[in-house]
Amino acid sequence: MLYQETGGDLVGDVGIYTDSSGGPGYLVDSSAKRDDVALNAGSFTTITLDASVLLSAHTDYWLVFQRDSGTGTFLGRTDSGEETCKYYHNAGGEGNWLTSSRVENIFFKLRDNGDSVQESYTTSDTDSETIGSTNTMIAQKFTASVDYNLSHITLYQKSGGTLVGNVRIETDSGGEPSGTLLDTESYRNTVTLNSGSETKFSLNAPASLTSGTTCWLVFEYSSGSGTFLGGTGGTADQVKYYDGTGWSLSSTVENLYFKTLDDGDEMEEMHKGLVAYWRMNTGTGSTMYDISGLENHGTLTSTSSSYPEWRSGSAARFDHSLFFYNTYKSY
Repeated sequence: MLYQETGGDLVGDVGIYTDSSGGPGYLVDSSAKRDDVALNAGSFTTITLDASVLLSAHTDYWLVFQRDSGTGTFLGRTDSGEETCKYYHNAGGEGNWLTSSRVENIFFKLRDNGDSVQESYTTSDTDSETIGSTNTMIAQKFTASVDYNLSHITLYQKSGGTLVGNVRIETDSGGEPSGTLLDTESYRNTVTLNSGSETKFSLNAPASLTSGTTCWLVFEYSSGSGTFLGGTGGTADQVKYYDGTGWSLSSTVENLYFKTLDDGDEMEEMHKGLVAYWRMNTGTGSTMYDISGLENHGTLTSTSSSYPEWRSGSAARFDHSLFFYNTYKSY
């Protein structure tokens, strides 16, 4: 997925390239590309490669866009401190890759066959309205790009002290947060944010999102005061704040820095040496299913015939003499 910030219709070819001495080399595979990709200013474009490509861990690659027609700029930032963004300069028939003097990275997403999803806005370094006892809520509108279960959220507080509040995923009502949760458990209370850092947290339970559904990510102040990291490279109706009487359009930012992640992203961020992932929410029986893809399913056994006992919310209750094992190891 790529984001064109400004310009007209920009058409070109996209490919995944090897690294060659700190610059793009050759296509990873003959199918690691998509020709004639059309981008539009101020919007995201999801791109499917000609075929899936297997990438190796800890290996450098380059995502390359080669222009065919039109002109435009990509959304980028200058906070990575690395030379990860280059452009190809062709002068007098001889071209070479030059490090960008404007940005250190550009907005993009890569998605595997597991279809792990991450809706996110990468923004410039701008302060939102101050959220505290006066402006008590701030909200960011977003639209799901595919069907997925939203399980985690990341927010970035730019300045201020410790800011504590409640986070909700709400439906849209006439271009504003409706006050109605998307799902009954699509919230998290007492989220603590700290100035100059991003905070990742989970919802009480994953929220089911349908492709094309517009929702609002709402932060409601409980204590403290602070501003959120934002920018002005988005659409003007994406961010609103609440002053106790009603919602108003933000005059400082057009989008906030945020991420929404699904269960697939949660798995990707786990330790590389993961052997199994047992969520223990089957709700019945004695099998603990491994959802890591390694199929190391476990079996619950107990010296008491009344355990394991499945409780409300599909969690398992054990007695003190629980044994949990799989084919390879006992726990």
